[in-house]
Amino acid sequence: ADKHPLKIAGALILGAGVNPFREGEELPRFREDTPVYVGVGQLELNYAVSLQSADHYGKRGARVTLDVYDGLGHQPASNPQSEYLEQWLLIEAHRDGVKQLRPAFDTWLAKVGEKVAATEHPVTKYLMLERAGNAPFARFLNKVQRQNFSAQLEQLKKQQAVAEEWELRTRYESTRRNESDGGFRLANWEKVILDYATIYRRGPQTTFGKRAGIDALRVLDSIREAVRQRTKGGRDPGDFLSKNARLVSELEQIPRSALVSYFENLRRTLTIPLLEMDH
Repeated sequence: ADKHPLKIAGALILGAGVNPFREGEELPRFREDTPVYVGVGQLELNYAVSLQSADHYGKRGARVTLDVYDGLGHQPASNPQSEYLEQWLLIEAHRDGVKQLRPAFDTWLAKVGEKVAATEHPVTKYLMLERAGNAPFARFLNKVQRQNFSAQLEQLKKQQAVAEEWELRTRYESTRRNESDGGFRLANWEKVILDYATIYRRGPQTTFGKRAGIDALRVLDSIREAVRQRTKGGRDPGDFLSKNARLVSELEQIPRSALVSYFENLRRTLTIPLLEMDH
């Protein structure tokens, strides 16, 4: 895909495990609108590489759909289902006749409206609208529908609960970008784990505080695996874990199972799978 992008009709990447990109390497761009789906579990140790993949292909002109499977690790997005993947596959199967998807799109949009209207918590409502607005089917929204989405999001941002989340979200997304930019390296993990831990401390009961907490645990797992592999290979494993024993002990107190359950339930709440519409 990297060397011959003009021959690629599309790409589906699940839990990317190898970083093939070279800094400064000039690579040709994809044809306009080439679809690329990148799916990765929230607890996947290759998470940073998947973020890099999405960013890499997006910068080269591909139409990238990034789908993070909340509450999951290195496993398919089958439970809970990924409506992003369902929509992406359906669109690609009808590339020569997307008008056939109009009934499915209309039903999906109606379901979004019903579910948003039935949701009381403003943060959940915001995340639901935002997820729908980033879904593959959102490319079929007309101008008025897009404006309606934007207006609802802006109105929700004025509510106190959403505003309180916003500062943590900004810090969280900055840390996630740093993890993506730093790549699949021990030195990068040793830096971002401190930032994730700080965000969690500031808001352990907020959605993005919890997200930072589960990411801190994932990065800790990655550091431990890197140390194990280095030790096994006779390489210097570094001294991060021993020097930061207090931090490690603090992170081990984070309720991993409770956070996994929280995000599994959140994903189910935010998701409107196509199969659900058929019943």
